[in-house]
Amino acid sequence: MRWLLAVLLTTMAFSAWAIPPAPPSAAAPSALSVDPWIDAQLADLDRYGMRYRAAFDDELARYQDTPRDLIVELRKGGWSDGDLYAACVIARTAGRPCRVVADAWSADRLQRWDDVAGRFGVSAGSNALERMKLAIMATYKRSGRPLATLRIPLGD
Repeated sequence: MRWLLAVLLTTMAFSAWAIPPAPPSAAAPSALSVDPWIDAQLADLDRYGMRYRAAFDDELARYQDTPRDLIVELRKGGWSDGDLYAACVIARTAGRPCRVVADAWSADRLQRWDDVAGRFGVSAGSNALERMKLAIMATYKRSGRPLATLRIPLGD
């Protein structure tokens, strides 16, 4: 019984820090679909980006090496904050400019993010995917926010 109470209290503590749900957006983030954990974080980062625009843009510019004019351009083009983050963290993980990944995605918006990520070496079971997870965790640490999910699955 005590363990159940501990789990409930922990869940409530994390919920208290969570960002309230944002209103539905026509530009909701596309699922990465390589990893459900990453999908959950991208959805959460989308809500965070809509609510804390300046801090989110600073994260992309400072830590994902994304030019601010590219952030503005993609957002004007209808990109969600979750998709912006996905493109830029894939690019950073692959050692490429965010614009290259954004252009690959924009060439065919009907494709899935995992198709684009795979072209840059970020695929299920790869070291690059693990580096991407670590980059996402670092983003949460810098912002002082808890991860959207408690389980952080890393490979061997």
